[in-house]
Order: sequence, then structure tokens, then C-alpha cells
Amino acid sequence: MTSTTFEAAEDYAEALEAAATSGNVEQATSLMKDWKACTTVESPNDELLCVPADLAAQNGHPATLDILLENGAEPSQLLAATAAKSASPEVFQVLYDHGWRPDHVGIQDKMPVIIRAVGSRPVLEWLLDHGADANAVSPWNSTALSHAAALATPEEVDLLLARGARLEGSNALHGAADRQCSEDEAKSLAMMQHLLDLGIDINAIETQHVPPKRFQSTRYGPQGRGTALIKAVRAGKVARVEWLLGHGADVNVKVEGTRSALQWAEHEGHEEIATLLRQHGAWVLGR
Repeated sequence: MTSTTFEAAEDYAEALEAAATSGNVEQATSLMKDWKACTTVESPNDELLCVPADLAAQNGHPATLDILLENGAEPSQLLAATAAKSASPEVFQVLYDHGWRPDHVGIQDKMPVIIRAVGSRPVLEWLLDHGADANAVSPWNSTALSHAAALATPEEVDLLLARGARLEGSNALHGAADRQCSEDEAKSLAMMQHLLDLGIDINAIETQHVPPKRFQSTRYGPQGRGTALIKAVRAGKVARVEWLLGHGADVNVKVEGTRSALQWAEHEGHEEIATLLRQHGAWVLGR
């Protein structure tokens, strides 16, 4: 490949971005060699290589990522978070080979890598095999189990449980009840049934793993806490509300200082759900 000379280090970094995106190992190798041979520009470092490394990681190009890490890019938690988008265990293996570990402290206010990996079973298995905490909690109070339930992936719920995740206090049923996907509601109901079969408490109050001061909205904060029924009510999911009521959900359970299921239905303007709740014995508490 022909030698390439640029007048600025940023030009080398920009050229590497294209190589990283496409996974062109030959081009990345050549550019890095030419850059290091050029004595008139700044040498490769993490600041200059972080974007190419991100692109290699998220596009699933382990060989290209390896070149960048060998020449100055850092195997950071931020890079690992980006790698979770790739669904590539090989990318994580490269990070691991360069010193990153799944149990490293996460970035402040960022989702733990294992939660980001939910939805990609190969990556999830790799992380669990290499020391990731199956019970890690995000700044938004979610867990890997609650995220797997929200994605309606029972096989990943089972994997996490088999690898040490605790069902009690996981908020998994809350995740399934609050699932934002508007299509294929049957998956949400099947996920809730699976959790019930596993022995989850249908009337459990959402466990608050993160201190209240970390919450900034009523959706995730103390005002948003409650049962899975309350989550389904707030999400406006009639079928889930019906299912929960039909499987023993207590219509009047609430946390002190918060709204009941009926109060939330009225507050959110979900009249059909409010009527359904009244038919199942709901009354307005705290008025």
C-alpha cells in the first residue's frame, strides 16, 4: 500500500475513522505505520484515537480495534460501553487482552456494560464468563434482569438467573410491565407469565437500589415507585393491566407518599384503565 503523509495528526485520525468503520485492517496498519514515522505531527494517543476506536468497537471489527489499542487508544469503560452495540464477543476479548475487565468500576451516570449487553446473548455470556456482575444496577435503578424482562427475552432472564442474578429485588416484573414496545403485546404477557412461573412476587414494590437523590424524574424516582401493576397503568398498557389483575395483582397497593394505580390512571388520562381498576375494587387512596 502506498505511503500516506498528512500535515496534521488529526488528518491521520480522520483517515483511521474510515478504516475503523469498514474494518479495513490493511489500511489501518498502513496509516498507523505512516503516522508513527511522521516526525512533524503529534504522535498517536488516546485523545486522537478514541473516535476510531469507538467506530471499530461499535461496528464489530476486533482486528482493527486491536491495532488502535496497540498504538495508543485506551481500553476504557466508555469504549466498552460502545462495544456493547457490536454484539461481538471478539471485540470484548480484544478489550480484555488489553487490560479492560468487566468488573471495573463503571462510568458515573452510565449504564453498566452487562446491562447494555442484554439483547445479545453471545456478549452477555462472554461478560458473565469473564466476571461481570449479574446483579449490577444502573443509575436509573434498572438491573440486567429488569432490562432483559423489558426486552421480553426469557432465555436471557434464565441465563442471568443461572449465573447468579437474584430474582427478588431485581424489578424484573416491573421491567416487563413497563416495556415500551407497542408491538407484539403477547411477548410482554409471556414474559410476565415466565417471571410468575419463576416465583416472582406480583405485588412487590419496586426495589430502590439507587439513593433517592440520584433520581431526577417521577418516572424513575421515588414518586414513580410502586408495583408492576402501577408500572403497567402508567405505561397505558390495557392488556398488561388486565393480565396482572387476572393473576392476583392487588389493585390498591401503593407506597406511602405516592399515587395508587387508580390515581395514576386518572393522572395520565387512561380512562379505560381507570374503569377497569374500579371494576376490580380500586378506590382512591389518600384523598
